[in-house]
Amino acid sequence: MEASQSHTISKTRYDYIITGAGCAGLSLLMRMMEDAFFADKQILLIDASPKQSNDRTWCFWENGAGLFESIVKHSWAKVQFASDYFSGLLDL
Repeated sequence: MEASQSHTISKTRYDYIITGAGCAGLSLLMRMMEDAFFADKQILLIDASPKQSNDRTWCFWENGAGLFESIVKHSWAKVQFASDYFSGLLDL
């Protein structure tokens, strides 16, 4: 937070506070918002940065269509692993 920004104290009570708007935090928030159990819950997401630009690259492995299918930009059918003891191209 920049020194010029003011701090405000809120008296709002939250049932859940998610710290960090990274892959895990945003995925958790999305799942919670889709679950009827959380419909009447107060959820706060906080992050150290205002996230004014797209600074994310998310990678995941999944069989078939999934939660993030609508935002997939690239997909691969194989992955290459290499080490001192093994090297191979594997199907995903």
